[in-house]
Amino acid sequence: MDLIRFGNRYIIVYGREDDSYLSKTSNIVAGRKPRGTAEEALLGDIAAKSLKKNIGDKIKIGRKKFEIVGIYSSGSIFERGSIILPLEQLQNIRSHPGKVTMINVRVKGRLDKIGNYRGVVDKVKENIAKKYPDLAVETSEEFLLGEGKSLLLVKAVTWAISLVALCIVIIGTMNVMMMSVFEKTREIGILMAIGWNKFKVFQLVIFESLCLSILGGIIGVCFGYITLDRLVKSPRLHGFVDISYNAAFIVEIFLIVLLVGIFSAFYPASKAMSLSPTEALRYE
Repeated sequence: MDLIRFGNRYIIVYGREDDSYLSKTSNIVAGRKPRGTAEEALLGDIAAKSLKKNIGDKIKIGRKKFEIVGIYSSGSIFERGSIILPLEQLQNIRSHPGKVTMINVRVKGRLDKIGNYRGVVDKVKENIAKKYPDLAVETSEEFLLGEGKSLLLVKAVTWAISLVALCIVIIGTMNVMMMSVFEKTREIGILMAIGWNKFKVFQLVIFESLCLSILGGIIGVCFGYITLDRLVKSPRLHGFVDISYNAAFIVEIFLIVLLVGIFSAFYPASKAMSLSPTEALRYE
């Protein structure tokens, strides 16, 4: 495998033998697999989308043009943003004939005493590590677990940043609403003097906070969409990351926005309720 530049972006390109069991188990969603050592390519669905390529199109890799004969999907986000070529073709492009960066081993053996292949796999892994100490040897589960841990770390960092941002938003909204209550103290006193009860004043402050939060939510969603769209199209990430939105996600965002609006306005609204009409009318 190798990183190959396409314009202003880099994409992972895998080279596989035609008779490899990996090639036989590829999840082809459209078209077919490359045949033999022909100048044919297989694109991941994310790579096809980012490169705006479809079956029958040509793609230039190195000095050669390859025909796209199939599009595949995968459980790995990195593979979905990658390209698969016949192994010999990629070796020739990179001037590395006969060389590989990864060897996939499928283990066959009898069941161990526990009733699974774990003991057999561990034994093969141990033997390979002893014979080739310079190689990193991992089972498929360990490899996927490492990738999964990386994604979990990214999610944890994202949630931590989101939590900090949420706290800042709550404090900021609360501060705005407190200033609003102080600036409108005389108006609140007039409303109380003409018959408004404390609960109506409370509702007024909450309603203002909700309007402010909803407006901020709409602007935030639009700004977030534009920012993410530009980010995933940047040269370093283009073809590796995909974004998607759905109605449930948008609903979740606005539920959080409404809760923030209510929570942030609760204390300022309580202060507004506690104002005395006579003191509020004298406020300067």
